[in-house]
Amino acid sequence: SRTIASIPDLTPSNSQDDAGKEVVPADGDDVPITFPQRLIGMLEAETESGEEIITWLPHGKAFIIYQKKRFASEVLVHHFKQSKFTSFTRKLNRWGFTRMTTGPETGAYYHRLFQRKNPKLCLQMYCQNYGPSQATLNQKLSKSIEKATSSAMPPIKLPPTALMSMSILEIPEYADALAKSKASTRPLMLAIRRTLQRLS
Repeated sequence: SRTIASIPDLTPSNSQDDAGKEVVPADGDDVPITFPQRLIGMLEAETESGEEIITWLPHGKAFIIYQKKRFASEVLVHHFKQSKFTSFTRKLNRWGFTRMTTGPETGAYYHRLFQRKNPKLCLQMYCQNYGPSQATLNQKLSKSIEKATSSAMPPIKLPPTALMSMSILEIPEYADALAKSKASTRPLMLAIRRTLQRLS
């Protein structure tokens, strides 16, 4: 079976879109960092310590947690100011990490943009929100965007990752417009158009 080590290396993209990123404040720094950036810093520190609580795999394309209890009580508290392992794994899922369930790398967490040799790749990662309500809203947004962009208004040029990284629940105008749209679709279309203009 194919292993993570056999997957070709990626190189950082010249154009990166920050939309949709969940930001974790950096201690003592005015510039916030993302969850994947902080995770890379934690992995580097813990791998070099040699404790083997959590570490990069030799190929640097995935990491594994060997001691979950010590990770939660010692490492997680120190780097993320929390001690719930389940909360940490949920956050990994939201950021698109996959847990290997078969083969020699069983238990390892992998993301194609999360690599030790190319740390800048993680800047292209974005946080996703899961759940039936989110999926339903995404479906409604896609249909509404199609109507809005096919109207007589001037077309909007969208960045390639705008729709991928946009979380509808974070668009304040959308909820209000959705309620009004029962009588008319125009408020919804205008709200979507304003949001997409900010992303373009």
